[in-house]
Amino acid sequence: MAIISKLVYKGLKANLPASRSADSFYLCTNTRELYFGDELYTEPVRFYNGTANKPTAPAQGVLYIDEATGKGEAWDGTAWKPVITPVTVSASDNSVEIGGTASEPTVKVKLSTKDGNQLQLASEAGKEGLFVPAPDSADSYKVEEAAAAETGYLKTYVLNRYPNGDETRTAVECGKINIPKDYLVKSAEIKEVATADDPYTGAKVGDKYIDFVINVKSGTATDEHVYLPVNDLVDVYTAGNGIDISAATGIPPGDARGMTAKLSSGVAGDSANVNYKVSVKIDAANANGLGVGADGVKLDVAVANNSTGANGKAGAMSAADKTDHDAMVVALTVGTF
Repeated sequence: MAIISKLVYKGLKANLPASRSADSFYLCTNTRELYFGDELYTEPVRFYNGTANKPTAPAQGVLYIDEATGKGEAWDGTAWKPVITPVTVSASDNSVEIGGTASEPTVKVKLSTKDGNQLQLASEAGKEGLFVPAPDSADSYKVEEAAAAETGYLKTYVLNRYPNGDETRTAVECGKINIPKDYLVKSAEIKEVATADDPYTGAKVGDKYIDFVINVKSGTATDEHVYLPVNDLVDVYTAGNGIDISAATGIPPGDARGMTAKLSSGVAGDSANVNYKVSVKIDAANANGLGVGADGVKLDVAVANNSTGANGKAGAMSAADKTDHDAMVVALTVGTF
């Protein structure tokens, strides 16, 4: 059987009966609230605490707020619709400070306590906010040479700032300028290989090499070694048939009797430089007049023995001797001799 409810009160909420019939309506004209018995049917916002207490049969048109998270939703008859989404406030860097609570956060500017910071927060009424006070006088800047250069550099200069231009105060370092060493030879020394393939590939024990030390600045390195084998600086000639290579004495460079080259070991204490000559080698026992002089290779004219059969000299025939020789051969041949 249907129960017919009736409106039993219409008036101000202040006069709303404290004890109400469970099947009657009560209308508050000043707040526009409608009660059915003790139940308020026109409540615009309702609260619950935590997901476990979220209404399972919510009313439409009512905003439900979770006290645990601050999230607010409304039921549209088929699904919950978000109305209030909580926002988490966090600092993206150290320039601000976040305080308060999750539901009532506070944000304020963070002022650095580092020496030299001039930024201040004014609290004077009507003039609140950040400001930088004008200095008594302008700061001064100077580039000054450091007492010692940083490792690997020729010189180090420092850009210093003096607050208010007072150079009696401690300077504030603003930066450094490092002057690298030049990439020139720092030193060079002739050494001898003690271990094969050390310090360069292909090195043979006993080989001479020059160790160049070059100024560099790469990472933590301050110098670099470049090795130059002395053998690479010398063309080695080996005597072949008819060629002699030996130390020369008294033959100046460029002499036509041979090619000379001035060589030096370069070792400290070496007694002297040595001139070497390359010349034609003559078999003296079988030269038969063949020789070499300032003008080049020559063949002397033969000289006949004297009346005693001595002091003759082997060599080539002269034109006159050749003429006489040919005439003698003809005479012997035809019998006219």
